[in-house]
Amino acid sequence: MIERHKERLHAVAPEMIENEKTEDLRNMFILLRPLPSGLSLLVAEFEKYVKRKGHEAVGALQGDTIPQQFVERVLAVHEKYAAMKDQVFMQNPEFSGALDKALQAVVNVREDNKKGPPKASERLARYTDLLLRKSVKGLTDPEMEWSLSKAIIIFRYIEDKDVFQKYYQKMLSQRLILSLSVSMDAEEMMITKLKNACGYEFTSETE
Repeated sequence: MIERHKERLHAVAPEMIENEKTEDLRNMFILLRPLPSGLSLLVAEFEKYVKRKGHEAVGALQGDTIPQQFVERVLAVHEKYAAMKDQVFMQNPEFSGALDKALQAVVNVREDNKKGPPKASERLARYTDLLLRKSVKGLTDPEMEWSLSKAIIIFRYIEDKDVFQKYYQKMLSQRLILSLSVSMDAEEMMITKLKNACGYEFTSETE
């Protein structure tokens, strides 16, 4: 019976996702899940929607705090639609993959009419530099741990990780040479997180 009505369900799926009708989407997911390729359209629409919302979120950055704005807005999109993926689509791996693809496209977007490399690597490096520098209002150890963990979420989506490494190493050197680092414990914490995300070879030169 569900197979006979699959096309009708697929027809209303884009509108449901657009309006984030979570209860209806969950019911549709449960109905379509047993069918061969029953979820394919729903997965594609979810990916397309998250990608669009992500591009909208990072498309109007301005002022002197662009690195922070970029990180905070990407994280907000990630948090919102990761929760939707868990609660509505029951942590289904197809939707997990769609979320990752959408966020990867958002993070690595090429600006300025597609000229030049993506700016995510530099922005994330500058954001972590601000976290790890001495400031008037320092972070507690748990706050630092939480903030660096959030930065790693975005780092995992960056395609040109070697570009991030170059920026990060340069800023790390400046912090250490000029005694601007908030603490060695915080520096080691970030290096450990990078190592866990990419392996020893990525951080061996940094160390």
